[in-house]
Amino acid sequence: MPYHAGMTDNDRLERFADLVVRVGANVQPGSFVLLRSDIAHLEIARAVVERAYVAGAAWVEVDWSDGPIRRSQLTHTDIERLTRARPWVVERTKAWAAERGVSITLVGDPDPHLLDDVDPAKVAAFGVEEARAYREAVLEQQLRWTVVAAPNPGWAAEVFGEPDMERLWDQLAGARRGAGRASPRAGRAGPDRGALPQRGYGSDGWARAERPVDRRRHGRPGWRHVHAEHPD
Repeated sequence: MPYHAGMTDNDRLERFADLVVRVGANVQPGSFVLLRSDIAHLEIARAVVERAYVAGAAWVEVDWSDGPIRRSQLTHTDIERLTRARPWVVERTKAWAAERGVSITLVGDPDPHLLDDVDPAKVAAFGVEEARAYREAVLEQQLRWTVVAAPNPGWAAEVFGEPDMERLWDQLAGARRGAGRASPRAGRAGPDRGALPQRGYGSDGWARAERPVDRRRHGRPGWRHVHAEHPD
């Protein structure tokens, strides 16, 4: 389903969301889906929720994040509090895993320099127990997941020097087709396949590598799989 010049914004969003849901996350009838998204990706998130329900999801819950709110948290909260696990987050992860849930995360920083003057130690802080609960859910084959780059003007400006959304969508389309062209990674420029949905599920295939998530904006657990062999 390539994106083309005559495609309307709604058509493009629907096709992108369908790729996320059916290829990236493999949502099945009866699935419980947790969608993590910055509010800057509102339209894409709405489309993903719609396509997840069309695919048969039993319930879709959205966990919103926001850059300015994250900045306030980091500015006014001490390191001890930032690294202390929140019990309700740990329990929610375990409950989601028990339901064999699906985790979809939309990334693509809308304001890459928002936290430039924030203490790096605070930016990097996270709850170890929260990260462990998520990691165990994946390793115990209880959680399917996908991480997907979501286009936004801030990301386009960081990559191209101007908020050229059409060009960014074109680059993502090229990455999806596997054309071998340079494709922007979330929040930075450069040749990479990071714009494609990255998927994993223990019973089907394991990721080959792990790397830290950029917690500057999302405050997520401090790791994620980045490439998985996942046969269709």
